[in-house]
Amino acid sequence: MKTQLLSFLLALQLFFYPMISWAACPANLDDIINTPIFGYQESYTNDSTDSDFFSDTNANRVSDALDDHHQSFIDLGFLGPFFNTSPAEVCAYDSSNIGGADFCRITLDTPFLQPQTEPCIRLVTGHELFHHVQCHERGSGPRGFRLL
Repeated sequence: MKTQLLSFLLALQLFFYPMISWAACPANLDDIINTPIFGYQESYTNDSTDSDFFSDTNANRVSDALDDHHQSFIDLGFLGPFFNTSPAEVCAYDSSNIGGADFCRITLDTPFLQPQTEPCIRLVTGHELFHHVQCHERGSGPRGFRLL
């Protein structure tokens, strides 16, 4: 009986999980960079009066890191990062964490990253992007992220 219940709950989760609606980037992120090679869309705001402020310099560091890391992962023999959205979204704002990845996007915390050096920004960006590589390697979509 216990096994049947667990099987039913798992099947229910697999049925409803793809229907979850993931929130978009916050509306105040009115500055956008589209990376030239792999087409990532990075949303941020360079309004210094906004708590989500991220300088143009740092936003460009993120976009450069996205294309560079994406190519490096492929060169190392990995599948490319998987995103359930097109273009792949990166949201830089006060997200209350250093960075995060779900199967739709990457989030980067601007209060943490704004004062950091370029190597730190590239490290956090590459780390979050690698979660999308892991997702692709383990099975695309929500199932791949549940296995992380």
